[in-house]
Amino acid sequence: MLDERPALPLYAYWRDAAGERLRLTFERIVHMGTIAAIRAGVLAGDGVGVLPRYLVEADLHARRLVPILPRVEALADYFRLIFRSDDPRRSLYEGLAASMTGVPLR
Repeated sequence: MLDERPALPLYAYWRDAAGERLRLTFERIVHMGTIAAIRAGVLAGDGVGVLPRYLVEADLHARRLVPILPRVEALADYFRLIFRSDDPRRSLYEGLAASMTGVPLR
């Protein structure tokens, strides 16, 4: 299993969606830090991973990757824009947040 860090935050999206019906154990867990590194590791055949569909859509279409247990739909997450409440650039950040709201992840 390739994941970001020891707590397996990416795997948790899948594990928590699958519930008690599926509990997997892995011979080896590798922490890679970023989803781009995890994608590269999965493509290299170094293991399996839970990755956002927008990041691997082309790989799935080209059949470089295939979903494991495709009936389990991973939980969704969102990017969060966080800044200090008294930041002088607040209006800039609020404008950025408003524009990001209407743009799907790609």
